[in-house]
Amino acid sequence: AVELGPYGICVNAVAPGIMLTKRAKEHWEARTEEQRQAILSGIPLRRIASVEEVATTIAFLASDDASYVNGLCLDVNGGSYMA
Repeated sequence: AVELGPYGICVNAVAPGIMLTKRAKEHWEARTEEQRQAILSGIPLRRIASVEEVATTIAFLASDDASYVNGLCLDVNGGSYMA
């Protein structure tokens, strides 16, 4: 972000938590209800992210609406890892 900013290039990152990709969904469904609840209890929103929720965050960072956002690592994890 520091090196490329002077050239008008914004550098950002997205750090997703657990999301229900096809592969993750198979593992999620193989867990017991007790195991699922234990995982969800560590997520303040009490649910797993959809792929679309993470994708829309990425789309925002790639859009003109985020033209002044630079040097950001955005946690998309339902509040699991709050600073």
